[in-house]
Amino acid sequence: MALINKAYNALKNVFQKHNRNFITPDEYIDGCKYVQNKAIRQSFDFLNNIKNNSKVGRVVKVDYDKERFYKDVVRKLLSSETLTYNAVSETFELPSDYSLCQSIYYSGNEVEEISNDERFISNLPEIAVDDVYPIYLIGSTDIEIIPDTIISGVKMYYYRQPNDPKWTYVEVSGKPVFDADQVDFQDFELPDSIYDEIIRELAIYFALELKQPDVYSAMDKKENESEQIKRSN
Repeated sequence: MALINKAYNALKNVFQKHNRNFITPDEYIDGCKYVQNKAIRQSFDFLNNIKNNSKVGRVVKVDYDKERFYKDVVRKLLSSETLTYNAVSETFELPSDYSLCQSIYYSGNEVEEISNDERFISNLPEIAVDDVYPIYLIGSTDIEIIPDTIISGVKMYYYRQPNDPKWTYVEVSGKPVFDADQVDFQDFELPDSIYDEIIRELAIYFALELKQPDVYSAMDKKENESEQIKRSN
């Protein structure tokens, strides 16, 4: 079953329990866009924070349950592409649907990322920056590979921009009925594992109070269980 329709039916039941008229399809779609964007944004923020701390050698305590949760969210957006070289700018163009770089490879080896502040190291004689040990700088629209003799064979693994979810339907007796065969149908680009979280966020978006125990997020359950274990020790 499409996740977006499964969430639609669950949300409809919540509305009924609150004796509220259900929302229109367009309102539901807007809510789905908000929930998906929020989940993906939070996931990237969390994982980027871990990555940035690691790059500067900062040791921070990581909540591994949350890390797995957020990795589940972004994993569906992982993609790859062999980059196109632009001879005019002498850089490689980012993919059109690019959102965040995961890694860069050349000749089967991972290329190390540096910042503009670290660019000077490519000129140091004791630093081996060559076709075997290249480095890269990433900008808003392109990637520079050093040395500039590399003009092909660069592959990027990256997180692409998500497609907006769209619940499509046909009208039957004046009521919308889900129809996944519509050409513009788009399911959530979120894993089934965060279904509870989707329902909770949709309820918050539409100002509903959740009371049934089976719609709490899996992450909250894990946090509560961890807290109980700590208290018992």
